Amino acid sequence: MMFNLYPEIINQPLNQLSCNQHTPFELYFQFLKRDYQVCRQILQRKKIGVSIDYFENENFPYLLRLREDSISRTQTLLETEIIEILQKLQLKFNKFQKVLIYDVDFKVMDNYVINCNGPLHFISTLDGKIKQKSFNTMMQYRHLKALETQNVIDFDFFDWKQEDSMEFKISKIKTLLNLI
Repeated sequence: MMFNLYPEIINQPLNQLSCNQHTPFELYFQFLKRDYQVCRQILQRKKIGVSIDYFENENFPYLLRLREDSISRTQTLLETEIIEILQKLQLKFNKFQKVLIYDVDFKVMDNYVINCNGPLHFISTLDGKIKQKSFNTMMQYRHLKALETQNVIDFDFFDWKQEDSMEFKISKIKTLLNLI
């Protein structure tokens, strides 16, 4: 929510947060700032596959509870093929990294983020037709795109399946990573 109300804070250090003056939400910034700082510090420590609950009351101030996520993270076919291509291209990459508050699928050459959007990243009709990307996926893309240090590449599962040859996929990734 804070990134949407105050996009200027995306690149600001936590201890130097400020919002643009004369915005409709300026009045609420100081009220929301502390909660945002706590959440960011918690999320920076979060590992993939772990959920965090945060409680604050007079009996247990600042209580954190960590637990394993109930949904296990498995590698998709799209992710497997991306790994294969990145390895063939001999590129430095890391799987399942955190950028800002988001879990991203790949961080490549320190300045590229690759996300593999499976079916859960989309809103579909009851008969299975995809209408659009989910609001969370669109928001994540917009926030990551606002970073000056990262180039964001999204691959959608339904586009990737239609592209047959591995040579075409390699060429596409080379182009997107500015290797050609």
